[in-house]
Amino acid sequence: MRIRMKHLVRSLYLRRDKIWHIYRSTEVQNKAKDKSITNFPNLKPEDFDYEYVYKFVDEWIQKKYNNKLGFYY
Repeated sequence: MRIRMKHLVRSLYLRRDKIWHIYRSTEVQNKAKDKSITNFPNLKPEDFDYEYVYKFVDEWIQKKYNNKLGFYY
């Protein structure tokens, strides 16, 4: 079975609501108060650029998996 990379990225990894939910989680927001972390991002929902995140996840998947696993573009 061959899986299109675009489908994988969009359906499994990229859902803005999930990304926003994780960003707003208590664990992540507690890190915002940590003084050892500088430049913690203060984001709003409109800050999530779908195309940028798509390219980032696409590159990450390409590095992690190879063509032998059945992914194609």
